[in-house]
Amino acid sequence: MLEVALHQDSYGCRRPVRLALPASRRDILAAVARMGIFSMEESEIVCEGFPEVPEARSRINTILQPVSFLDDLNYFARRVGELSAADQKLLGAAIAIHRPRDIKTMIDLTWHLDSIVVCEDGYKDTNPTIEPRYDRAALPKEPEWVYRVKLFRADIPVEDAMIISLTLPATREAIDEVFVNLGAETVDDIRILECQYGIRALQDYGCDDIAVLDNFAQMVHELSDSDFIKFLALVEYEDAEHFYELGQVMQNMAFYDFVPNGRIETHGSFGILASLDTEQKIIHDTQMEPQIGEMV
Repeated sequence: MLEVALHQDSYGCRRPVRLALPASRRDILAAVARMGIFSMEESEIVCEGFPEVPEARSRINTILQPVSFLDDLNYFARRVGELSAADQKLLGAAIAIHRPRDIKTMIDLTWHLDSIVVCEDGYKDTNPTIEPRYDRAALPKEPEWVYRVKLFRADIPVEDAMIISLTLPATREAIDEVFVNLGAETVDDIRILECQYGIRALQDYGCDDIAVLDNFAQMVHELSDSDFIKFLALVEYEDAEHFYELGQVMQNMAFYDFVPNGRIETHGSFGILASLDTEQKIIHDTQMEPQIGEMV
């Protein structure tokens, strides 16, 4: 896991925002929004830890890339996570040998490890020419899931139960298949054993109802990137503590004025003005009502 701190330039006064890579695209958007920066070039990335490849940490900090290179660094962290421990050690040797001057070359080195061999005094590269393979424009599209859950039948002890994995939001066909495979008739027959969060910004808000969780995942999935950042700003503004409050916050977004980079009640990169009284906002969140229990 590559741990970075995102800083404003030397004239900035905000505290750094910390982020663990690899991260989802929306977690990166949320981190950048919390910085409240006007331009990605007004900031820089500082690597605070990378235990898998210590040599990469010092090299990243020598490069001092602006936050606009965060997507490249995120892909580098993903590539390193796919390597075996032995290959991670070879990558560290390759970085020490070549001393890359940009993140792109560091990524290219992850495909260059067959040329790194052990010798009497350490490591050497039998083919000093690094083939350029990384293309930022061709980054693979990451899965658009919000949650990944493991499900089991509620009336069967978990140690004896069939465990089924499902990503949310899910299609009706995928949910129907879960019901059939578990022999479930209603959503009450299903329990969540484990929940993995595709967006770490949501990991403090848990829910044990698969129907409600799927409905909320669909709502998040349908948000534009800018509305997602506004949503996170409102969650902080309203000091939401419980899962069901998230749906209320999302439905109430139309009742607020958002001022980009505002100085009024600033949260993330938005100033927020509540334009209606609390009594006028939607309190009962109908979209969070369970819907999929009748799908079988």
